Amino acid sequence: MTEGACDWLLPRVTPILQRDLTADSLAGRIHTEESGDAVQATTHEITAQGATPGHPDRARPGGRPAFDRPLHVGSPNVPDRSRLLERIEQVLDRGWLTNNGPLVREFEERLRRFTGAAHVLATSNGTTALEVLCRARGLSGEVIVPSFTYIATVHALQWQGLTPVFADIDPETGTLDPDHVQQLITPRTSGIVGVHLWGRPCRVDALQRIADDHGLALLYDAAHALGCELDGRAVGGFGDGEIFSFHATKFINAFEGGAVATNDPELAERVARMRNFGFGPDREVLTCGTNAKLNEISAAMGITALENIEEIIAANVLRHEHYKAGLAGIPGVRLRAPGRGEHNNHQYIVMEIDSAVTGVRRDELLTALHAQNVFAQKYFHPGVHRTPAYAQRPDIHQPLPLPGTEALAERVLVLPSGLAVSTADVDRICELVQEAVLPDRRTEHTGRKKHMSTGHEATARTTAGSRRLTGWSGDADYFRFREYTTFEPQAVIDVLKGRNAGVIFRGVVGQDVCAELSERFWSSESRSKRVSVAPSYYLGTYHYHKTTTEYLDESERTAPALEQVLDIPQDPLTGFYEGLAKALAPEGVTVRQAEHEGRKACRGLLRSWHRAGRYTLDPHEDSSQCTEPKQADFEIQRVLDHHITALNICLENGDGGRLAVWNIQPDETSKRRLGLHHLGSPYPMDTLDGIERQWIDVNAGDIYVFNGAHIHAVEPNTAAGSRRTTVAGILGFIDDDTVVSWT
Repeated sequence: MTEGACDWLLPRVTPILQRDLTADSLAGRIHTEESGDAVQATTHEITAQGATPGHPDRARPGGRPAFDRPLHVGSPNVPDRSRLLERIEQVLDRGWLTNNGPLVREFEERLRRFTGAAHVLATSNGTTALEVLCRARGLSGEVIVPSFTYIATVHALQWQGLTPVFADIDPETGTLDPDHVQQLITPRTSGIVGVHLWGRPCRVDALQRIADDHGLALLYDAAHALGCELDGRAVGGFGDGEIFSFHATKFINAFEGGAVATNDPELAERVARMRNFGFGPDREVLTCGTNAKLNEISAAMGITALENIEEIIAANVLRHEHYKAGLAGIPGVRLRAPGRGEHNNHQYIVMEIDSAVTGVRRDELLTALHAQNVFAQKYFHPGVHRTPAYAQRPDIHQPLPLPGTEALAERVLVLPSGLAVSTADVDRICELVQEAVLPDRRTEHTGRKKHMSTGHEATARTTAGSRRLTGWSGDADYFRFREYTTFEPQAVIDVLKGRNAGVIFRGVVGQDVCAELSERFWSSESRSKRVSVAPSYYLGTYHYHKTTTEYLDESERTAPALEQVLDIPQDPLTGFYEGLAKALAPEGVTVRQAEHEGRKACRGLLRSWHRAGRYTLDPHEDSSQCTEPKQADFEIQRVLDHHITALNICLENGDGGRLAVWNIQPDETSKRRLGLHHLGSPYPMDTLDGIERQWIDVNAGDIYVFNGAHIHAVEPNTAAGSRRTTVAGILGFIDDDTVVSWT
């Protein structure tokens, strides 16, 4: 394409991404950000099947809607428009718009690294991804699939001439019930298609055993589950293959797009041919195929979104926490949450209504919310098996009663979230639910309120000034990292007792020890990959957002592999705690691992972050993360009466990788205003404007200890291929005589 062609087209692309739309132009559109910008999307994908989009002007009698703009489920996230437009310009300059262009290949490689799958192949959308995957895997006859899913999952099967056999779900997770799957297998069954509903992974191990026992294909619809994990295993590597969707309504979107992920190289090769008319590498038609290719413009959007995935997930988590606080204590209302061992992208806010308790039917609540411009949706009512396309066609599916599916379809609502919905919007939506269920608590909304069940303060709109953090800051002598070339336990004690902000011991761990531990860590088959919140590889376990029992279970499960790595004569973690214990013994102080009912916390965490961007670990503090209500019975929370202290032993670090520490310990008012009083992360950068910050260079062999109540962050390595690997822990006094540690 000529330069002149680029000049002609780009001015027509840019307004699509930049223009403002009014509520009157909403039909068939979904809004992004708070400015009202929009991207076109079809109404049937905005709403769940069977749901009727409400009219934006409808309000309760005698009053205006609570929101002057519609709030939708699945409003598109466009996190960096300037970078997106830059990429689109490059596409137009190259004149390579489709047919496996460089951005498509980059998008696939980024997805491959992010999911850990051996092969990722981009497609035009999620539906074609599933169709091509089913054809490439050779499915025929009957395929077992949940009815509680978006209609496209089942349409993809039927479109390929397959007979969908509807299985029931586990009402707690919403995913396939393996026991019912087992009962439905016949000689005509060729495969199982599971759906990771709302980002909750299926019972993959049980389904894999069933598939293996019967020689069946096992595929997954992971349209909801990018960035989700089960027991440290990322979605994208389960079964024979999984598909993702990057439709505009997904939290990571490519305008329209999809992908197939698989660890099977032969299956990947067949998918690659079939999505491109069956062409082989020499343009010879080797098999029957279709056109399911992704274009370069969509890939540009997908890459731009992926670059910001951790920030978007963090925003999703923050909104989930606000919903959790705002809906807590409302009788008959339950906010669904990830299960044990799961990491979720929190794209979907799923509220369950027990009408027998609330006295308000789910559909009545839906009507009330629609009247306030809150367009919650019924997912996935009434169940695919009860839609006319299948309920009236017994020739193309096996009609069965599905009590779990039908019960859940009558109880759930999905609420608006994403970047287009502010935390103040979330707080107001929670108010509206309270008013509908508890009309005696209805109050006039004045822009500032107190949640009746939580005492959580919320502000409808904030300015830069009101977002500025408040809290405690130390003087110049306190806020200075002391440096030593030998290990001095008394300097650690000064940090533990709040006398100094931090200390760093330079080069006190031998380079041979660092190299040995690094090699053992990277060679360990037990090393896990974390793809959400703070992408990293790690060995050990985090206490964040777990019950006490869950954390201790994981501590015990990972202990043997951890000891295999740390079991060397010069183990620096053991040396650190032994030296500290010896120094504190004259004061009558004991140093030990945190305990609960005789079970011990994980003694160390090896980790290496790998996210690019401004920070590889976002600004955060450790105090809030020790207020988790699910750990109220755990002694680590007593550390908050003293000084929480972070320990890091650096094993390797390339260029960059510095520690940033801000001279502020946020107070409870700031934490609650930002919705971080249990999360502690991430603190938005604008809240840190004007606050003193210092950078700490870190090298292999250094041990650094600092007050974890200060906001701190880690910058990424700047050199390609370099890594920052540390052994980490948290410690602090729980009383005058005891210091405990955990991870």
